[in-house]
Amino acid sequence: MNKKKVIIAAITATAAAIAAVIGVRLYARHNSGLVSVEQAREELNDFSFSDYENLDFMCDVDLFDTDRLYEISAEVRNTVTESDKSRCMELLGIFSKKDYSKSIPEDNGYMYEYDDEEFGVQYYGSGTFNVWNNSLSDIMYQSEITANKNDRFSLDEGSVSLNGKQIDIAELETKISKILKEDYLEYINKDDTIIPKYAVKAKNTDGFEFIVIRFIHSFKGLEFNDSGFPSTDDSFIRPGFIDVLVDDNEDIIRISNSYYFNIIDTNEVSDIISISDAADNLSKILAPYLKYKVTEVGLKYVCKTCQGETELRYVPMWCFTLDEFNGNDTEYFPKTTAFVDAQSGDVYLSNNKDDTFEEYKNE
Repeated sequence: MNKKKVIIAAITATAAAIAAVIGVRLYARHNSGLVSVEQAREELNDFSFSDYENLDFMCDVDLFDTDRLYEISAEVRNTVTESDKSRCMELLGIFSKKDYSKSIPEDNGYMYEYDDEEFGVQYYGSGTFNVWNNSLSDIMYQSEITANKNDRFSLDEGSVSLNGKQIDIAELETKISKILKEDYLEYINKDDTIIPKYAVKAKNTDGFEFIVIRFIHSFKGLEFNDSGFPSTDDSFIRPGFIDVLVDDNEDIIRISNSYYFNIIDTNEVSDIISISDAADNLSKILAPYLKYKVTEVGLKYVCKTCQGETELRYVPMWCFTLDEFNGNDTEYFPKTTAFVDAQSGDVYLSNNKDDTFEEYKNE
């Protein structure tokens, strides 16, 4: 593998590691009662979690801004078309501010790819894309890809030091949001809204630091999940997010849009399980002898799908970000995301401890 391909692989791995990676799927039905969406939302006001032997809640539940939830059907393609070829090179032209209209990308069946000494692009049949600046990508070479070695912080953090320079994160996010909405909205998703979520400061093995601004999709007041990652097995949690990598001059190194889809149908969901029942279900399937710090909780649209499917189904799930430790809070395993289906109470775990995707059923 040449250096350029290694760089691309390292950048892709970094984006994957920032999300939780590969998963373990578990089913757990405990006959939880259903409540109206409005009741579930109202419960979050001044809500406090119960005490659990294996869960230690270090956060509040993120509020959601809607009383109407949906099951969402979305279409996604796994092969490229002739029109995708044009979109691929148009996208590269926008990013590079150069004319690539006469250039021909390589057709891999599921993806168009073009790469020269200056810029590169990958455009998939699904509409997922990566576009990057090769002269800046060298700083990513063999970058750190372990999620818990990167510093994640909110977009109102203020000024952050990056290679000795002070970067105002709020101003940077405003600048990047404007670029995405003015130049790339046609290539992201027109069916929903993109929201800036958080920033990550990462660095390569030489210690060079860069910023990743994470954007997520939302639909009528509820966010889409951005955790989980496809495995080579049959079933997985499919994430969706947009990552923009920026250097200390605030120049864009790379834009990655993970999973574009077209919404084709929605069915309203009238009743869901409450957050308290979701936490009970999660506690019951986790090992009782381990302790998990819960650092983030919220209701989101989550896609559980199988390889090769062209129609995706998104459903509301309660999402919990966990840190696992054995009584010593300085010895963490990598982060895990737990998903509790808000209608059935089924539980899924997506983690980056290994590269397996196993299935267990708890009757």
